[in-house]
Amino acid sequence: RAEEEVTMSSKNILAAAFVMASIGLLLPKEYFRFGANNRLLRVEDKVGNETFVYNLPESAEWCKEPKVKPLPYDSCTRHHLLPEAKLRMGSGMCSIMYGLLDVTSWAFSNDLCFYVNEDDILLRDRSVPNSTFINRYFEPIGVPRDHQIVKYAHQEPDKSHIQDFFSHKNVLEFGWSPAKHIQALGIKYTKKHDFRKLMTRRMFRFQPDTRHKACSALESHNLADDYMAFSIRRGDKHKEVNKEGVHPDIPSMERYVQAAELMAQVHFDGEIPPIFVATDDCQVMDELREMRPKWRFESECDSVLATGYDLANMANWTQAQLDEHFEKFFVELIGMASAKVWVGISYTNVAFMVYYMRHQSDDTFVLLDGTIKTRIP
Repeated sequence: RAEEEVTMSSKNILAAAFVMASIGLLLPKEYFRFGANNRLLRVEDKVGNETFVYNLPESAEWCKEPKVKPLPYDSCTRHHLLPEAKLRMGSGMCSIMYGLLDVTSWAFSNDLCFYVNEDDILLRDRSVPNSTFINRYFEPIGVPRDHQIVKYAHQEPDKSHIQDFFSHKNVLEFGWSPAKHIQALGIKYTKKHDFRKLMTRRMFRFQPDTRHKACSALESHNLADDYMAFSIRRGDKHKEVNKEGVHPDIPSMERYVQAAELMAQVHFDGEIPPIFVATDDCQVMDELREMRPKWRFESECDSVLATGYDLANMANWTQAQLDEHFEKFFVELIGMASAKVWVGISYTNVAFMVYYMRHQSDDTFVLLDGTIKTRIP
């Protein structure tokens, strides 16, 4: 049983690493620059006319100016259909971005422009008309709603060609297909996971100021060398059930600690590295530090208190509260993506977002409630 303490021989450790590496799918090496053993190489980023240097591992790719071009959202030549990505009220950030990744990919594969409708989501300040979550923190996704393509389509008497394609069956089928081909972007038949890693880098692009704030905060945790990351999700997850009516398997802190000890043997020469903890419930920090007082745990919880994320509460948040929440989360997201080893769970879309943001091999991505083969879509 996963809950029981298990001592694994070195053979079992290597076998576990081999299983987790069985779908080792990486982006082409030319997208990254590595130091020896991923050791400290200062990360440089340009924001406007300024250059910032962060003492972070070279794997902190998301603290650099993007090396791939943004997507040309207005380059479509077919206008018989205008897909609308109408974001859902009950969706969190990673769920939205994950859905937009498939909408974006499907639209480009069909040479179509699309626009994003944020009217219903809880992630923006709903007291301000036309406020936006995406453009506040990220570079635009899709054509703007005031673009001539959108304006012209809405002026037509017959609006049947304007359709909501967020979670549309055609989009979902494209997302699940094992290989992708997008001629307009010069992407030839590419395996699904490689494709999503590549498209994530072209679509999911922080605004420079957002990136600078997050990376400056991450640097303050003194994680200049290789480190491990925990993703611990509590909050409203205990309310959820799957199709079989089963609640998610929420691991104890003991299981996280056991996984860290195992991964230290495989990836850190037996030494426990600093552990960056990303969590929506800061009470776990006391649990972890009491359980392993000699380990170094780093977390945004030491400066920003969180007591369990519940999406429904966001409906009444002010812009200041939204900014505080997302700024903490962006630090955590980049911290998890940059860690040499990640340990977490699959019942949150954060896991999928982090997986596609990471460039490390799959034996460094540990799911406590399942296997990579069955859990990564």
